Amino acid sequence: MPVNALGCRDLWRVKTLPLRRAFGRLTSEQAAELAGAAPADLRTGRWFRWLWVAGFAGVLAWFLFFVVPVAVTVIEWAVTGLLLGPFDLRFWYSLLCTALLLGPEVLAVFLAVRECARRARAGTT
Repeated sequence: MPVNALGCRDLWRVKTLPLRRAFGRLTSEQAAELAGAAPADLRTGRWFRWLWVAGFAGVLAWFLFFVVPVAVTVIEWAVTGLLLGPFDLRFWYSLLCTALLLGPEVLAVFLAVRECARRARAGTT
């Protein structure tokens, strides 16, 4: 909605292209695309890209400070239960709890890696 209020046409792409240029990954086709971008996109993209970078840093910090410690604790607990073997009820309890607690994160990482691999094979950004 704010994108429409600001008159932007493709803010996400225009935000991405200057970031690619800053990291030296802007192709000549992308430079031409950036040069032809709508003025509203360029104007809004100047500040939106930094807002996006700050948000990305916040998500990364959240992941490192909250998700990783919980995942490590769950894995340590699960290993203790799984070492008991499949004939112990605690083995199955550990397996179920680990799947419920870490399953969404594992699925998200799997899907992200698969998408990155697909894009790399296709040669897209």
